[in-house]
Amino acid sequence: MRYVLARLEEYSLSKSYRIYVTDSLNAIAKNTKTRIVGRDVVDCGVELSKRWLDIVEMPIEEVPAEDNRTCEEITSEIWVRAGFKRGNT
Repeated sequence: MRYVLARLEEYSLSKSYRIYVTDSLNAIAKNTKTRIVGRDVVDCGVELSKRWLDIVEMPIEEVPAEDNRTCEEITSEIWVRAGFKRGNT
C-alpha cells in the first residue's frame, strides 16, 4: 500500500512540475520580442492556445475508437488542436 501511495505522490509532483514548466515556457514564448535594425519591435513569439494539461487529458468521448487516418492527417490535427499561432515574422 505504501508503494501505491508513493507512486501517486510521485505522479502528482511530476504532473505539477510539467504544468508549471509548460505554462512558463508558453509565457516566455508569447512574450518573445526581437528588434530588427531600423524597424520597430516585431512579435516573433509562438503561443499555444491550449495548456499542456488540456491536450494530455483529453476526455474519453473525444478519443476515436479506431483510427484509420494517415500520418499527415494525424499531424495536422495535432497542430490544430494545439492551436499554434505565429506572430509576424
